Amino acid sequence: MDMVVKLINPEYTRITGVSSEILGKQLREYHPSAQLPDTLEDKKCRIGVYRKTENREYMVDMAPIIVNDEVIGAVSVCKSLTEVHRFSQELKKQSEKLKQLERQMGSLYEAKYTFEQIIGKHTGLKGVFYAAEKVAESGFAYINYWRKWYRKRIIFSSYSQ
Repeated sequence: MDMVVKLINPEYTRITGVSSEILGKQLREYHPSAQLPDTLEDKKCRIGVYRKTENREYMVDMAPIIVNDEVIGAVSVCKSLTEVHRFSQELKKQSEKLKQLERQMGSLYEAKYTFEQIIGKHTGLKGVFYAAEKVAESGFAYINYWRKWYRKRIIFSSYSQ
């Protein structure tokens, strides 16, 4: 199979340092350990392949281009590890913000009562408590069982504990 490099873009050059001098050449002539030819031959995707050349580190995803059950080429997508690290840090920061918001929301709706503290003798109320306890065990955050807000609040607060 023809494994000649036909196209690279400026972003690929920026991340890998490989310039347009590779165009028109056999990939393995230029880069003997290249895995893109393997993708062409075995038709398997390769995800997150670590590469290091000189002072550059990056990850590569590779996939065959298949048309009508025939492999007509392959494509590789590179991600600079610097960018991956930056995205990872941003994700960690956003995750911390989310945890902080969850803690704040949890304190807003902290339970003030237990089921045992709610007084009620009506048979319908026992059904509400039973349902609320089941919801509390499941981890769902809310039960919309009663019509008046203050009663919902009592039930909600009670089963949150």
